[in-house]
Amino acid sequence: MTEAVADTRPGVSEESVAKQRDEFFDRLKKTPYCMLITHDVDGGMHVRPMTTQCAAEAGQIWMFLAADSETAAEVSANPNVMLTYADTGDNAFVAVRGHGTVLRDPQRAKELWSKIAEAWFPGGPEDPKLALLRITLSSAEHWEPPQGKVMQFVEIVTSALTHNPPEHEGVYRKLHF
Repeated sequence: MTEAVADTRPGVSEESVAKQRDEFFDRLKKTPYCMLITHDVDGGMHVRPMTTQCAAEAGQIWMFLAADSETAAEVSANPNVMLTYADTGDNAFVAVRGHGTVLRDPQRAKELWSKIAEAWFPGGPEDPKLALLRITLSSAEHWEPPQGKVMQFVEIVTSALTHNPPEHEGVYRKLHF
């Protein structure tokens, strides 16, 4: 297991690293849908929606993908990836950087399998077109609002009426794995 190290710059969350890490993984479990950013052979970025199958506390994120897909080819050629998550219901946002590895592991696929995955891979966890994308985390940034939605709304309305921008910046956390 990798050990997370918190960013200690002024204005950054002062919570313990263990608490920040727990809240980070809780957020990923609540928000499984993300945008995966990869690089093509010319260095351009490609963005596509993906679903996190597992966000492991060992500093790894697992996803299913087609073994013969453009995504698999791009990750194999340049393993530097980024994931972005947005939970608009909570106004929480996460950005993750890591190293992607495309692999075939039918046993791990069985552990991660859900009935919904069958829509893309009708052969189940042993489908020959199924590959796993394992992203080993290098760093993560996580923004949470300082208060609930009602108070955020009140602050925004007050700011609009008084022509003074809202003062809240939210809670920012940065973890290095």
